[in-house]
Amino acid sequence: MNSAALSYVTIPREPALLGRPGIELLRSLSRVALQDAIARVGAPAFEISSTPLGAPEAPVGWHVSKTHTEGFAAAAISRAPIGIDAECIHRPRLRAAKECASREELALLGAANDANASTVVLLWTGKEAVLKKLGLGLTGISRCRLVASSGAGQLLFDFDGTRHEVVSQRIGEYWLSSCSLEDVLPIRVKLEESPA
Repeated sequence: MNSAALSYVTIPREPALLGRPGIELLRSLSRVALQDAIARVGAPAFEISSTPLGAPEAPVGWHVSKTHTEGFAAAAISRAPIGIDAECIHRPRLRAAKECASREELALLGAANDANASTVVLLWTGKEAVLKKLGLGLTGISRCRLVASSGAGQLLFDFDGTRHEVVSQRIGEYWLSSCSLEDVLPIRVKLEESPA
């Protein structure tokens, strides 16, 4: 049995799912994804609590990370620290993501002069996955820098002199990035009935 798992759920992006009701639904779906990941690694079932900074907290010996964005929710569990992030490439927060991208970082992704939404969101989700693995908030984003890219979703970031590998995968209109010492393969959770 693996010691790490990452599960995700997708639902149609609809205007009716925006705002508070949509956020609550996505939080619920991230819990569904987490329960699937827990079962896949054979960990005992548990309820997630949160740290004072809002990060998910797992029982001793386990680490968890959750993410959700319009139409997509994911969760991961691992024996080692892990961080995941997902974003839709059409998400309105694109401006904020562009502000955290340096010209050098975009050049490493082959987009120095033409930073399209997909490239910027890839960079953003990679940085946020590193920060979640470290248990930090977005305030650390200016200290997280892309230093290498294989071009196949393998990214290498530097945070305060320490290197962090990130694996990113394009799933439809989303980028899903994970940062962990263990390899995790995202598995889609099939919903048997409408979560609403």
